[in-house]
Formats: sequence, C-alpha cells, structure tokens
Amino acid sequence: MRNKQPNKDGALGWLQQAVLGFSELCYTILGLDGKSILAELAVALLFCIPVSIALSYWVFEGGLHWDGTMHVFMGAALALLLLFRLWAAYVRFWEARGHLENSIQACRTVAVTVITQYHRHLGEPGAEVPKCVDDIRRYSMMYFFCMIFQLIEVDVRQKEIEELLTHQELQLLLRTPRARGITCIKWVAARLAYLEALGYLAPLQLHETNEALQRMISSFNGMVKIKSTSMPLSVRQLSSALAVLYVYTAPLALASDFHQIHDEYWSVMLRTLFATLILGFTILGINQAAASLEDPWRNSDSDLPLVKTGVRLNEEMLFLFAEPIPPLVGPDNGDQKHGDSDAVMGSRPVGAGSRGGHIKEIDGTVEP
Repeated sequence: MRNKQPNKDGALGWLQQAVLGFSELCYTILGLDGKSILAELAVALLFCIPVSIALSYWVFEGGLHWDGTMHVFMGAALALLLLFRLWAAYVRFWEARGHLENSIQACRTVAVTVITQYHRHLGEPGAEVPKCVDDIRRYSMMYFFCMIFQLIEVDVRQKEIEELLTHQELQLLLRTPRARGITCIKWVAARLAYLEALGYLAPLQLHETNEALQRMISSFNGMVKIKSTSMPLSVRQLSSALAVLYVYTAPLALASDFHQIHDEYWSVMLRTLFATLILGFTILGINQAAASLEDPWRNSDSDLPLVKTGVRLNEEMLFLFAEPIPPLVGPDNGDQKHGDSDAVMGSRPVGAGSRGGHIKEIDGTVEP
C-alpha cells in the first residue's frame, strides 16, 4: 500500500514554494532588494498624469480627433530601436562581467601556483622568499583594486588597499594615474621572475604564470575599452527623444479612440490616464533599463559589484596564503615505515601522519 504522507508533504511544499515565489516576485517588482526602476521613472510617469488629463479634455471638449495610425507605425520603429539599445547595453554589461571574471581567475591562478611551489620546497627559506611571496599577493590585489577604482573614477587612496601599500609604492602608483593596474602587473612579474631565479619556480611554471599575467592585461584593456567607449550619443539621444515623444502624445490617440466608445469625460479621461501610465512604464522603462546597463560601474545597485568583489577576493587571498597545506599522511599503519605500495587508497589515515606533519608556513617557520 502506497504511503500518502509524501503526497501531503509534497502538496505543502508546493504551496510553500508558490507563496515564496510570489513574495519574491513582489519583492523584486517593488525594488526592495536594491534601487528600484520605479524610482527612476517616478517623475516621468507622474508627468503623464497632467498631460493625459489635459489632452483628454482637449479631445473631449474641443472636438479634436487624432488618428492613431501614426502612433502604430511609430511604435513599431521605436520598439526596434529600444530593443537594439537594450541588447547592445546587455552585451556591454556581460562583456564587462567576463573581463572581471578573467581578472579574478588570473589572480587565483598566480596565487595557487606561487603558494604551492613555496610549500613544496624543503628546508628553511631565506628571509626574502616569504616577503617575495607575500608581495605577489599584495600586488595582485593592488592590481584588482587599482583597476576597479579607475573604472568607478575614485582616488586610489581608499581604505580597501591601505594595508596593501607602503608609502614608497603609493608614490610610485600616483605617478601613473591611467596605468596603475599595469604597473602592479609589472611588479607581480618582477617578483615571479625573482622566485624563478631562486629556484622556487620552474621555467614551465613561470610560463604558466605569465599566461595568467597576460589575462590580467587583457581584462584591464577590455574594462578600459568599455569605460572609454560609451554608447553612441545618436542612439541614446534618438531613443530617449522618441520614447518621450511617443509616450506624451499617446493620450491624443487613446482619448480619440475612447471617445468614440464612451460619451462621459471622466470615463474617457480615466481610461486614457490608465493606458498612458502602462504605456509610459513600458516604453520609458525599457529605455531606462538600457541606460542603466550601458555603464556597468556607475556605483549603483544595477551595476557590477566591483568593490564588494574586490573585498571578497582579498579575503580569499589572505586565507589562501595564510592557511597551511594539510600534511601528507602515511599508510594505514603509519607508525611503521613502508613503501608507497603499502599505502591503501581510501583508507582512514592513522598513526603519525594523521596527527599532522611538518608544514612550512608563509613566514618561513616549521610547524611542529
């Protein structure tokens, strides 16, 4: 006999998902999780109210009849223009997101290669080696922060990188206001070459890190390209002007059509007002959404979270460089010395190996 309890739980779960989905939909529409587009359109939509009332009165009392054929053809052309602007803005936004991800991936690649090679070598490293390894972490994060601060057009002297900079390094960065990210990449490359000269990086591994540095440069160039090349003014101006003209003249055609059906002014005016608000929210909303995506780093809620991403990446890098690597455990009976053939794959490590081995820290010490 089939148990009926899962069906009851399934129905209850379905109802909960439906309620949560609807609440999330309302939460998103009202813009409670960030900057609402309703706030950006509030003035333009409120201006539709007196325009609709005035034009409805003109049509109803003045006997004006406005043919809506022109608005139909104008609406088709405007829709194509707005969709093109929205598509182009989305492509710019997603391209910027791709460059941001490539820069993060490159920083992680360099960090993992350097820290694993640092832990791989036995013996006590010199004092310059831990300092060189930590400089790579600092310069990688300085590259990321310098790039995003250049994009959002703020001064490089921010609290996020105060702990990453020395006074001398800050003075060097201030000399190159438009190429600070590239300068930091140069510093990372110099430290990597120094580690290779000391024998902590193999030539092949240095080549792999050079590929990551090339991705850093490519991401920086792509970000700057999007920043310096805005959407053509002709497209932005034409779409905005036609959207405003179409919305604010729409009450003439709407009131004329409603007047042919209804003989009362309030009936015509209210229908015209309601239809104009819906039309204005649609047309002006698409135009405003495209404008918000065209510049992905205006430091608003609709843009890429550059600063938050940098802070999280810095925390990740600190954890990556500070935490030791787990010890290499021995065979199942780890108290005795055995060859590699005695190690059992998948067995639970016991003995001396399970209690921890000698792990070289970032400061050059050896954990007992």
